Amino acid sequence: MLRSPIVAVLAMSLAVTLARAQDAPDRKLEAEALFEQGTTAYQQGAHERAALLFERAHQLAPHGATILNAARAREAAGNRPRAADGYAEALRLGGLEDEYRELAESHLAELERALGLIRVEEPKNGVVSVAHVRRAPVPAAVHLEPGRHRVTVERGDGVRAARDVTAVAGGTERLRLAWPASPPRKPATDEGPDGKLVAGAILLGVGVLGAGAATGFGVAALGARDDYEASNRRDRGAADTAETLRTATNAAWIGAGALAVGGAVLMVLALTDSPPPRVGSAKLPGPPLASWRF
Repeated sequence: MLRSPIVAVLAMSLAVTLARAQDAPDRKLEAEALFEQGTTAYQQGAHERAALLFERAHQLAPHGATILNAARAREAAGNRPRAADGYAEALRLGGLEDEYRELAESHLAELERALGLIRVEEPKNGVVSVAHVRRAPVPAAVHLEPGRHRVTVERGDGVRAARDVTAVAGGTERLRLAWPASPPRKPATDEGPDGKLVAGAILLGVGVLGAGAATGFGVAALGARDDYEASNRRDRGAADTAETLRTATNAAWIGAGALAVGGAVLMVLALTDSPPPRVGSAKLPGPPLASWRF
């Protein structure tokens, strides 16, 4: 029963392996075609196009010779920083014949006398963008024209840090940027309703209930009085009951009125009070990092 699923899995694995095996020659053929197109463009004086073609070929099939040609095309087009980066990459990859290795070394040395070099060494879990470089993994070395440049590093979750640097011809700057500190947690505050407002509402509500009780006592007192009158004022029990209920009614009305007035006063005070301004020594969160001349 298990044979069919196993065969299906093996078939899928074989298909993926064959696809990868077929993809490698395809990428190599495409890189070769781009390389030839780049060579033709360079010979025709279309140096910018040649550089783009060589760089695309290098992405498909990295090799020192390919990126060396891209660097030569960049230099011919007048793009010195990209050319210097290309020569440095070609030397890092190696695999060059002595003639071309010496060419790369001499051209790189000449360019570095006119350019600035920054080495972004930290944070190592980010990518860096500056000038012509976009999202290169840290650590990274980038050649720049002399002058001021903004260096930005970004983390996978989108957190960024930035710094302005001044590139100096023939100089090297080492940068160690740090991620911005997490903003301080907001202190817990009582966001509930004002105490006076709550107390006032409770007192007012109890006052309303007291008024209802007073009304009930009053009605009962009137009924007891009617019974006393109906007995030609002979039923002393009805008279006592009427007197007791009348006293309770008066007391209930007084209590209800006092509670209602007190509750209303508290609510008015709560609504008219303005909270005092908050004063503290904590600094508000500022920008991630200050820009300065490194």
